Amino acid sequence: MPKTSANPENCNYYFNWNTLLTRSGINDLNHSTGDPCSLVYPAGKWKTPSEDDFNLLLTSANVNFSNEGTGAIKFQNTITGNTVIFHQAGWLFGLGCTVSNTTDGQYWTSSTSPLGVLGKIFEIGNESAGPRAGFDSEAKSVGASIRCIRN
Repeated sequence: MPKTSANPENCNYYFNWNTLLTRSGINDLNHSTGDPCSLVYPAGKWKTPSEDDFNLLLTSANVNFSNEGTGAIKFQNTITGNTVIFHQAGWLFGLGCTVSNTTDGQYWTSSTSPLGVLGKIFEIGNESAGPRAGFDSEAKSVGASIRCIRN
């Protein structure tokens, strides 16, 4: 079930950029660094997608994306029929565990801004005019969702 303002999730489901553990309920913004997807079983076979990896979803001629229900967008390969769904899970900004802006979703990439100060976010939105997807730069202390892909 997607996490929305009507169905919120605590901060333990959100990661700071490139951290191995989720944010804790005690407002901890500092964790051991590393790719959290590298720990998915079998370890070492998964990674957090880069901006380029996510961009393949947006630019492939064989992928369509559309609103999925009222709280997600769906990417579907037009040849295989395979799908991946991104929920509007919101994000955590600053200290605390209050989920912000549950009308879209932010997913960390492994990429950084040109100077490396900010992390790159893949952002989606399910809107009446159609699905929205793109990239943004955020402070690495923002709590966002992650998706893992095979190496």
